[in-house]
Parts: sequence; structure tokens; C-alpha cells
Amino acid sequence: MNIVAFFSQLACSFGLCLDDTPEPKLKVSVYYETLCPHSIKFIRDQLYPVYEELREYLELDLVPYGNAETIRHPNGTVQFWCQHGTSECFGNTVHACAISLLAPEVSAFFIYCTMYQRPPSLAGSFCAKELNITFAPIRNCARSNEGKRLHERNGNRTAALVPYQKWVPWITFNDGWDENDDGLSSVNFLAVVCKHLRATQPSALETGLTMTEDQNRVKYLKACGRL
Repeated sequence: MNIVAFFSQLACSFGLCLDDTPEPKLKVSVYYETLCPHSIKFIRDQLYPVYEELREYLELDLVPYGNAETIRHPNGTVQFWCQHGTSECFGNTVHACAISLLAPEVSAFFIYCTMYQRPPSLAGSFCAKELNITFAPIRNCARSNEGKRLHERNGNRTAALVPYQKWVPWITFNDGWDENDDGLSSVNFLAVVCKHLRATQPSALETGLTMTEDQNRVKYLKACGRL
């Protein structure tokens, strides 16, 4: 038995076992559409800044579809109607492909970047350059049957919401929707996130930490006004 195992066993004998199982992240799902002013403002001003600060604690789940409609023809082909026209349908599909092809933190910045451009649906090439990635795979996906499949899948997810989506962005936490949380998120998303983290991440609330003990936890405590 090595010395680490010995002391671990010794600690357990005194009831001091440490649980190495990571606590689950807070899942934040955002059902949105790429040309909706409210969706743009929320992602740009609320969602991404908080995600950038607390990404270690958040599982970001973006669902670009919004108030679109999926039209299935008898011959098996699929078309989409989007609230803000065909450009929005393309933008939704570009976002869906980016989410599918890129790492979560990369796709999150890509989507945030597009929401700062005019129009967001055509900003993919610029934002890919900002990330030093190639836009071609995302663009090709968006123009292919795979892009349609991803957009249709997001439509199915949106249609399955309980309660059903009444507006966009529609925001859920750990797959549950609350009207108060949704309303406050548009103006103070950080407050809603911190409320949920206090319930789901109790170890993150421990006080008396130093900057060398747990950088992520210190960042959380600072962001949520606990340090």
C-alpha cells in the first residue's frame, strides 16, 4: 500500500473520507432565435458574460429555433418557416451546426460574437476568424441535410417543452421552467444563476478560502457576492 492510500484509509477510519465525485453543473437551457432582438440582447448582455465568469459551474445548452415552424411534405422533404424570415432560418442552422461541431466554450463564444454583428445570421465567417477556426465546416453543415436535421431536432425539443414556450428567449434551469426566474434572467441573469448554485453547489459556499486553495470556488464566491 502506498503512502497516499494509507492516509486515505486512515482518514476514512475516522469518518473523514473525501468524496471525489464532482458535483453536477447547473444546466442552463436557452431556447432562442438568431434575429429576435430579445434573444440577441439576452445572449450578448446577460448570458455570455455570466457564462464566461462561471463556466466551471455551468452546462450551457443552447437551442436555436424559437418560434420557427417545421413543415414536413408528403414526399419526405422538410422546410422551415422562421419568424424573421429565411435569414433567421439560416442563422439558426449555423448556430446549431456550430454547437454540434465545436467544443462548448468555443461554440458559446462563436454565438456570442455573432450576436454582436449585423446581421447575426451572416456573421459566421467574421466570428470564425476571431476564434482562429475555419468557418467552412460550419457553413457546409448549415447548407446540408445535416443542418436541416439539427434544426428539425431543435424544433422537436422546443415543441416538447412543458410548459410550452410562450416567448423567446425561453430559459430553463436543470430542465425546469419558472416564470420568476425567466423574467429576472433578462435583467439580472447572474442573480438567478447564483440562487440555483447555492442550492446545487453547497461546497462552493464554503468560506475561509484563500486564493491558492480553489481558484474556481473563489471566482464563484466573488461573482455571487459571497467573498
